[in-house]
Amino acid sequence: MTQRNHIEHELKLCLSEADYVNLCEYLLLNSSLIKIHEQRNVYLETEDKHFAKKMEMLRLREAESSWTLTHKSRIQVNNGEFSSQELEIELGHFEGSISELVQKVHSMEPWNQLKSIIIQGQLVNTRHEFKWQDFTLELDRSQLSSDRVDFELECETSEFELLRFRLADLFNHLNIPWEAQESSKYKRFLETMGLTNINSIP
Repeated sequence: MTQRNHIEHELKLCLSEADYVNLCEYLLLNSSLIKIHEQRNVYLETEDKHFAKKMEMLRLREAESSWTLTHKSRIQVNNGEFSSQELEIELGHFEGSISELVQKVHSMEPWNQLKSIIIQGQLVNTRHEFKWQDFTLELDRSQLSSDRVDFELECETSEFELLRFRLADLFNHLNIPWEAQESSKYKRFLETMGLTNINSIP
């Protein structure tokens, strides 16, 4: 299993469905499409709310038949700019059930020291990735529940000022309002599920 431990910096912007379609159509014609893929996010927690108490997140993500475990801590949000300490562990293809995969996670350091890990729920995200002006833009359509779908633009970068300048020009050209995202997919998922103890989670 390969691991990656780093500080993640992202800009996230909210989009309406119409603006999402408009932006996607523009990028298909004016940038390089990297790929389109579906992601399944499975959110994990312990029976005693270990991660919520520490303002952290533990997530399993399946994309292209491969699983990745992600732990985020020291999460900060400011005007659409997200930063966190992120540990990613590539788990690869897994033949068993989700419950068996969670058991595997619970056997790994340091999570084997915690109480039972449970599945909070999951969402499905369709992601378009584009190479645009030296940035990788990610257009997301997230099915949070049967009656809620969110649309947003994400870009991982440390050059926030340059990215904001270029995107502001693009959004002005396409008449798309600038709306900073102020909560993570995880928090919005918890809100949709009506789960408690979410006020401190970014």
